[in-house]
Amino acid sequence: MVVGTRTSSWTGAARWTLLLLLVSLMGLGGCDKMRKEAIAMVNEGVRCLNRGDDGTARSHFLRATRHDPEYASAHYHLGLVDAHYSETPSAGLRHFEEALRLGPPNVETLFQLGRLKVETGNPEGALIHLEKALELDWNHAPSWFYKGTAYRALSRPADADRAWRESISIQPFEGRAYLELGELYEEYGANEEAFDLYEEGRRHNPGNGDLINAVGVLATRLGETEKAVEAFNRALEIQGARMDALYNLSFAYAEAGLQQKAIASLQSYLVFADPEKDKVQIEMARAVQDALMIERKRKRAK
Repeated sequence: MVVGTRTSSWTGAARWTLLLLLVSLMGLGGCDKMRKEAIAMVNEGVRCLNRGDDGTARSHFLRATRHDPEYASAHYHLGLVDAHYSETPSAGLRHFEEALRLGPPNVETLFQLGRLKVETGNPEGALIHLEKALELDWNHAPSWFYKGTAYRALSRPADADRAWRESISIQPFEGRAYLELGELYEEYGANEEAFDLYEEGRRHNPGNGDLINAVGVLATRLGETEKAVEAFNRALEIQGARMDALYNLSFAYAEAGLQQKAIASLQSYLVFADPEKDKVQIEMARAVQDALMIERKRKRAK
């Protein structure tokens, strides 16, 4: 009956900080009127992105590429918007490739190409770009992270392990590499190693609900319900609106024989879950809640 769900996200703040710096650095290369106007368009696009207006941002970046087709930064930023905000992220590839062609080569363009190729199903191609990015900056943690993701997609777990370990050593306060490597260990039955890794991640990231939730999911699966309940409750203390932790807590209570708490948690989940996003989990939660209530009535009737 155990159903564990996990969520994680790569933080966007660092990405947009790099974006702003990149506009400034790449914009210094040209002094003519067309280039200055293109730089102004890109900078306005960045301001739109920082306000959350990706549609207007894309318009500014597209205008910049047409105004000055040789301006690499305009193509790079157009690629970012397409990769992160469009319905067809692969559209970003040609813009990144154009930015790379116009050069000079830089870590961020190579990284974004590698990341996007991983996410669009071309891990072999991704490795080429990620390795070139690391030649320019050996300590670029995101490139190591996606290098690990590419290796995992290629069924090369030892290489994925090494790459994610490099990412962790460079950026220990980013939780995603711990999560991915921990899931890899679980996949190969190395549960104690996975627990140790999640706990290591928690020490560096005490407020990371994803890592705490991962501890709870693994503990539930292994029958360590007390540890699971503690972890899910802790995740909810940090992020009260975390539906995956509330959902998982319900099952941990049920596994521990705490029917009343399980029913109450399931009821809370059913009230707050997104009916569109969480359809499968909602159906499961209703089925389990009904089963628990029937079992409770049966016991009371004895």
